[in-house]
Amino acid sequence: MEYNQNLDDQILADGSMPISGVDNALPPSSIDQSLAADAINRLAEPDSVNRPRPGLRQRVRTPVSFDSIHHVGVGKFLWNDASNWFLYDSRAVANNAVTGGPAWAHGDQIYSALCDQVLYFSRGGVLWKYTPASNTFAQVTTPAPFASVCKYPTWAFARLIVAMANNLYVSNILSPEVWNPVLQSVTLDPVASDEITGMVIWQRQTLAVFRNGSTWIIETGPNLDVVDWEINRASATVGCCSHGTIVQCGVDVFFLSETGRGVYALSQVPTSDQMGVWKPISQPIKRYIDRINWAQADQARATYWRDLYILSVPIDDSTFNNAILAYSVTLNAWQGIWTFDFDGDGVGYGFRDSARDRTNVAETLLLYGTVDGWISEQTYPIDRQYWDLAVDSVTRLPIKSRVRTRSFTFSETNNQIQPHTARIQFLESNDPVDVTVISDRTIKLRKVNTPTGQQGLSLPIPGFTFSLTEQGYYNLPMSLSNIGICSEIQIELEGTGNWSLFQLKLTAFEAEPLTVR
Repeated sequence: MEYNQNLDDQILADGSMPISGVDNALPPSSIDQSLAADAINRLAEPDSVNRPRPGLRQRVRTPVSFDSIHHVGVGKFLWNDASNWFLYDSRAVANNAVTGGPAWAHGDQIYSALCDQVLYFSRGGVLWKYTPASNTFAQVTTPAPFASVCKYPTWAFARLIVAMANNLYVSNILSPEVWNPVLQSVTLDPVASDEITGMVIWQRQTLAVFRNGSTWIIETGPNLDVVDWEINRASATVGCCSHGTIVQCGVDVFFLSETGRGVYALSQVPTSDQMGVWKPISQPIKRYIDRINWAQADQARATYWRDLYILSVPIDDSTFNNAILAYSVTLNAWQGIWTFDFDGDGVGYGFRDSARDRTNVAETLLLYGTVDGWISEQTYPIDRQYWDLAVDSVTRLPIKSRVRTRSFTFSETNNQIQPHTARIQFLESNDPVDVTVISDRTIKLRKVNTPTGQQGLSLPIPGFTFSLTEQGYYNLPMSLSNIGICSEIQIELEGTGNWSLFQLKLTAFEAEPLTVR
């Protein structure tokens, strides 16, 4: 076979405009144009810019470790470090010890429900309550058979609901400490060994209940006696492994499943009343999901903040949550992995627990607690704080982030390519970044460190959503003509601080066929 050994005259173009998320389930050459192969500490926003994750503000450090945090009123949070209990006032940034709480061990899984003015909570055993008005704790007496087992307290339809084995026990309306185990209980089915693993209130009068390997829908309501509640099974194969990951996001309920090995959504078919669990929404990040330490997955936690489902999990044999997987509901895209590394020692943390305060109309406050003892406040992306702020409110703790693009193939399936140029466009950036050129997925050919803050106006960008007179951009041109012939090429960007990526454009020439006979 004869072919032209010289480069074709026609130049080929490829690019990513913008990078809205991550897909590591497919080969890099098959990833959609708007997605990347990997990302660490990055967040894409609907304005088409891929930025570092928003930083945290350290607020309080616990004496030893951290176990749980619960919102109990306007700006107030109850949290504990094993047997040590505290009340944190986020408005006054004040933290005070509270006496009389249960003396639990480090690592206990604690769940709670705020029922009007009282917080009911449990680690799976007896039920406790905390009354903010009097700043006191008390143990709650519940009747047999759930006197010593009260799991996953949930406040729904003006009733307190707890789980034991395959049963739900329901309090009287507006009387969370008055129970009738005979007339006000629900049994999913006769299999008591298949225990309930979590539940959540959903839609109008629906209670979603989970086991490890199944999902159930219970139709309830204040006008129905508990014995008349209707039980339906939504999935016989996919359940939830941790109550702490069950969160309503928009109109759906997201949760982490061990039996399905992924994150799923309990949702309603748009054109009918049918509710079910379909394919995993975490399929695009299968490589991250495969790294979860499922033996410790009961520690996983999640929250919904702004438009993000933020899931904290243990990965790579970790015994604690050391990674965060963030999913943008608006962009329908996972953002990669986030980690918190306050000490700069390379040991990353996810959050052990979180709590939100939605009583402030100006912003929804989100607090994280990590096993290294810190309680920290999440900043908003609009704050543009691309560092974690130390508890002294002065020291900046750097955030290192990375993006590895999909493979650019220039639509060539039979021929190799000779890369020619790359143009990387940064927006409203300040800090330098390392740019590495990678061919055929493994060969690192070139690495340069470049500034990103040399903002200046040049040619206008059609359809650009920003005022360039206020927020200039910087084009980084790179010559790739000396890196040789290859089948595909990737760009990896890594740096500390503020470097915000708008788009990448690459050019190449068609070279020789992959195989010559």
